[in-house]
Amino acid sequence: MDRPDVTRRAGTLVRASARPERAHRRYGPSRVHLPWENQANLSALHLSPLPKDETTAMVHGVAGGKALPAKILEEIIVKTDGVPLFVEELTKTVMESGLLREEGDSYQLVSGRTPIAIPSTLQDSLLARLDRLNSVKDIAQIGAAIGREFSHRLLEEVSSMRGAALMDALDKLIAANIIHRNGDPPEAVYTFKHALLRDSAYQLMIRGRRRDVHRSIVRILETRFPQIVETQPEIAAMHHEHGGNPARAADYYRLAGSRAAARSANVEALAYLNDGLRVIETLPSGAERDRLELQVQLLRAGALRGTKGYSAPETGDAIRRAYTLSQSVGEPAQLLLTLAGLYAYHLVHSETMRAGEIAEELLTLARQQGDTNYIMIGLRSIGCVQFQLGHQTAALDHFEQSLSLYDPVAHGPLASSFGLDHKEVAASFRSTTLWLLGRPAQAEASQQEALSHAESLKHLPSICQALIYSALLRVLARDHPGVIESATQGIHLARRLSFDLMEHGASFFLAAARRGQVPPEELLPVMLNAADLWWATGARQYQGYVLTVIAETYLDAHQPEKGLSVVAQAKELLEATDERWAEAELYRVEGMLLLAFPERRIAEGEACLRKAIAVARDRAALSWELRASVDLARLLGSIGRAAEGKALVEAVYGRFDEGFDSVDLAAARAILVPHTSTA
Repeated sequence: MDRPDVTRRAGTLVRASARPERAHRRYGPSRVHLPWENQANLSALHLSPLPKDETTAMVHGVAGGKALPAKILEEIIVKTDGVPLFVEELTKTVMESGLLREEGDSYQLVSGRTPIAIPSTLQDSLLARLDRLNSVKDIAQIGAAIGREFSHRLLEEVSSMRGAALMDALDKLIAANIIHRNGDPPEAVYTFKHALLRDSAYQLMIRGRRRDVHRSIVRILETRFPQIVETQPEIAAMHHEHGGNPARAADYYRLAGSRAAARSANVEALAYLNDGLRVIETLPSGAERDRLELQVQLLRAGALRGTKGYSAPETGDAIRRAYTLSQSVGEPAQLLLTLAGLYAYHLVHSETMRAGEIAEELLTLARQQGDTNYIMIGLRSIGCVQFQLGHQTAALDHFEQSLSLYDPVAHGPLASSFGLDHKEVAASFRSTTLWLLGRPAQAEASQQEALSHAESLKHLPSICQALIYSALLRVLARDHPGVIESATQGIHLARRLSFDLMEHGASFFLAAARRGQVPPEELLPVMLNAADLWWATGARQYQGYVLTVIAETYLDAHQPEKGLSVVAQAKELLEATDERWAEAELYRVEGMLLLAFPERRIAEGEACLRKAIAVARDRAALSWELRASVDLARLLGSIGRAAEGKALVEAVYGRFDEGFDSVDLAAARAILVPHTSTA
């Protein structure tokens, strides 16, 4: 629009958009201002790139209101730099690419790989801009091969241009708004204005030329810039991959994944390790390929434990593949690491007996090898199995033996390999075991030790799990404010880490802590949803206890029929998994539900409560025994047998040496000394 004065005389409102860089072709590259830019009747609005939330909203609209997978959305956001036209065209390309399948109100990836082709309508435009700069196109292409951002020093090493000629070429690219410069040469760093511009420049190169440029880049990086290779091995991996050296590329991706895992960046680690696995698949079969894949799969299993969870299908696939490889090409240490991962997968999947078999195999091999690290882990693993089976005295003995071998200097750094710190895991399980054994003060001290130790290591997944186990301990102890504090912190950290298993477990505990504060009819849907999300991760560990808490919430809602239906599910699960640590509590809740019917099924309810007491006594679960005894005493008091109930509670109460300020012991005192507050 060259004549805005015409619109002024005609009294016409005109709205127009313009790209100043296009006007430069007409008015010359040295002219920055358009000829009509300062007209009095012109109001100019300079449009900034869309922020991330608005880009996301635009993608959502183009996709018909359906959500795209997170990593596809992120790639669109990164590539388009908030330019609306680019956002629209790239989103349309993705929708038409065959990469996605429609599922309800969202789209899901058909496969794990997400190559995105630049839309042809944009590509033609971008290529035309680059073609007009034919004399400096080679510099743009080399820069594009290095990446979206490239340094003057590296470009000068790779390019055949030097000195003034290189500077002139770069100045032309800057004037054409292809790249931006930050700093002064030779320390300058250049950035392509848009990721799509970089991609277009890169695609102009023929395949052979690309390969040669990547080889030159990585050779110079390794010889002249080793600090970049050491701190950013993923850069060397990419250049080796595109330079036709897949074995070296895979090893660098492995290093990148290991570095990311060491700082608890498990999502980032998985991206690098998956790239490594993809490249490994192109290598010829043989022992060397298998050794490299074993290293990558072991790292993947650790990263997957920290994101998807210990029992997710992806975690199981990775650890089973590692186990197969370790039996043929693995060193003893790798086989031990694989056994530890395989045990954890089965334990969290609540395949208790299989987990026990693997734990015994792990400890036996560790002792044969004289490997103190894995003796420690093997003892802890057997302790966890004993805990789930309900053998709390044996479990505690194994945890104490295991913790006695822990050295923070030697063993603390292993947390990134295993996904969690050994002491945090053992102390967290010990805390729950101690509570069951009737030692609530020691249990709280053990859990605080677990959390403090994880915080001292600054290992975020271990801190996250310690918070979740703190929440579990406080759910058991009916310490609702404590649950809310621990679970809320755990949820925030789990979301930061993309740790789905921990997030949904903490969400359930948080809902459970609001019993008595929120009407049960409102609370139950929240609890059920959290439980469903938790189990969707593949985890079945603690499912029986979770069902028990849900059943008791139906008791709060005066819906005993539904509560008993949930109890039946929990009983089936108990028989299938042999996870019996909360079995006594299940029978107690069943008894209370039977007593909640209008006709009060007293005989059946009393039988269940007595069974709960017997099971708890057999398992040395003093806390469960006390809770069931208090409920039975209340029942007996209501039917004229108060003295019998009081004697029962008195016998159990007398076996406690600590925790007298706890909710359960206060409830017991109310039986022993009527009118005593249970608050």
